[in-house]
Amino acid sequence: FVLNLADRVSLYRFASKELKAKTSKNRQRIEEQFLKNVNQQRQEQAQQRREEKRRAEKEKIMQSDDPDKQRKWEEKEHKR
Repeated sequence: FVLNLADRVSLYRFASKELKAKTSKNRQRIEEQFLKNVNQQRQEQAQQRREEKRRAEKEKIMQSDDPDKQRKWEEKEHKR
């Protein structure tokens, strides 16, 4: 809503085409930067979830008494 309102105000306030183009370009740049930040945050969260999942899997395997499972898991992790 705020961005829409800012767009409407800018249309009434700025008369020249150059100023309109400049403000439009600035808004687009800010929006792209915001989307990049959001995407980066999502990627970081996904990475944290993967690491937590691996950590839980490692803990589960290490708590088991089967050395064969532990060896296989370590080989699988080594391949990664």
